[in-house]
Amino acid sequence: MEKTELLRRMWSRVEHCRRLAITTGDRYTADALIAMANEGEADIKRLLMEDFPIVHTIASKAE
Repeated sequence: MEKTELLRRMWSRVEHCRRLAITTGDRYTADALIAMANEGEADIKRLLMEDFPIVHTIASKAE
């Protein structure tokens, strides 16, 4: 699988977790889904940093 396809699927799963967290009535499940989405976003950032390390450096300085 190409990295582009992998990232697309990861973003899709992150968004799906966030949508499920909004619609579930169970607070514990919602918290777990949000944690999963946050971890997925962190993984995506790490993958992007492998290809574009300068972008991360510039973004970190801007914060």
